[in-house]
Parts: sequence; structure tokens; C-alpha cells
Amino acid sequence: MKKFHALAVALSTAVLAACASGPVDPNAEVSFPELSSTHLKTGAFIEPEVFARIHPGLDRDQVRLILGNPHFNEGLIPKDTWNYVFNLRTGQGSEYISCQYQVQYAKVEPQARPNPVNFSEQVATRQSLMVAEHWASPTCEALVRSSVSEEQGQQAQTELDVLELEADALFAFGRSGLDSITAAGRRSLAEMMQQINQNYVDVEGIHVVGHTDRIGSAASNQVLSQKRAETVANYLATNGIARDLITTEGRGLTEPVVQCNDQQSRAELIQCLQPNRRVTLEITAVRASQ
Repeated sequence: MKKFHALAVALSTAVLAACASGPVDPNAEVSFPELSSTHLKTGAFIEPEVFARIHPGLDRDQVRLILGNPHFNEGLIPKDTWNYVFNLRTGQGSEYISCQYQVQYAKVEPQARPNPVNFSEQVATRQSLMVAEHWASPTCEALVRSSVSEEQGQQAQTELDVLELEADALFAFGRSGLDSITAAGRRSLAEMMQQINQNYVDVEGIHVVGHTDRIGSAASNQVLSQKRAETVANYLATNGIARDLITTEGRGLTEPVVQCNDQQSRAELIQCLQPNRRVTLEITAVRASQ
């Protein structure tokens, strides 16, 4: 999906540049207004990661929602350029640099305007769209691009993994308390903690979900599944996982993974339904490098 998005943006950029009226010459010299003419008098502080959301194909209102109004009295009467002055922190204490930034717009033919992929027909789009962006200082542009790349790299590493534990390997049948965890269950939990510590760094969250079989009422199974999830969550918290990173949910008998014939003894039915009695951990974290 990320490769598709990158390709779509690249194609959109090329098409917009080619189909805009008054084509933008990438080699043409770009002029910026005098800093003293900004109505802000000083630049606006902004996080560099914001510019990951700026790309050709946005209309003026979309740019305004991300960056705010232009800083040189250009927003009231439509103009082909919007100019900004942004203050970017250098990472050295309170130090920052003021950077001039420019967005260029041009009229784009209907067939070249971006359109949602889930619509078979074109949706309404403004004629004048963003076709280019410029920084007055290479230092400013490099600072922004490096911050955006770092942020995107961190996001790309975050994954959602699901670990599954059979509830009967943890608890005695029909029970949920910490004191009812079996010896096999304690070994399973210890192995799971080792797996989390070895395989993940920067854990963002763990969602613990309890499940039961269909023996008993739906209400009692819902309560049982929730209690088992909370017991496992408390175990994680006492073994090094911050409790505010852990959420719990009981889904009772609503998500079985096996179906069993009722025409068998209760003991056989309990054994057959064992895969449905489980606890799953949905872990959102960055995987440790192998």
C-alpha cells in the first residue's frame, strides 16, 4: 500500500506539472518577498513533519488547513503564489532558524485533477491546485526533508502482531483468577514475556482480548472472558509492561475458531471446544532488528 501511495503521488506530480496552465518551469528563478513585509513580523513556529502532508494536487483550502493562511496578505485575493515564514527548531536548545517557504498554484485541466480511487465518477475539484513548492534556503529544505524522512521511517517500522495463548493452558476450566493459572500457563506467560522483550522495541500498545467457548450463558462467558483478559494484563504490568499501554476486552463466545457436535459427552465437548478458549495479545510496536 505504501508503494502504491508513493507511485500515485509521483504520477500526480508529473501530470499536474504537465497539465497546468502557465506551466511551472522547475529551472526558473523563484522570487520571495522581503521578510519585513510579512504581517506576522516574526515567523510562525511549525513542526517539520507537517510538510509530509503537503504535495501537488491540493487546493488552496486544503493547504490552508495544514499550513494556515499565507503570511504576506495573499489569502484574500487569489494569487498564484502563497508565501510563508516558518521558524524551525534546530535541535540545539531553544535555537531556531526562520525560513521562507512558497506554494505555487495553477489551473489544472479536469482530467488531470486528483480523484478518490473509490469513486467511479470524478468528484468536484477546484480548478486551481498546488503544482510546486519552494524553500528560499537549502538549509531549511534539508532540515524539513530529513525530519519527514525520519518520521516516515519510524512509522514504517511500527507493526501490529497477534500472539495467541490457549486459555486452558493458563487457567483451570471456567476460572480466571491469577491464583488459578496452571503451571503450564505460567510457563506460557513467561515464554510470551521473553518473546516480547526479544522481538520488540518501543511498544506503543498491547490490547489483551479474552475469548471463551459456548458452554454456559452468553452473559457469564462475557464476564469470564473479560476477567481472563484483565488477569493477563495485570501479569504483563507486573513483569515490566507499563499498565497505561495495556487495554483489555472480553469477546465471550462471539468469535469461535472451531465448531463441535453436541452429540458427544460433556468431557468430549469441552475438549473439542478448547481452541475457542484463548487469550490473544494484539501488539503494536517496532520490531527489533534481526
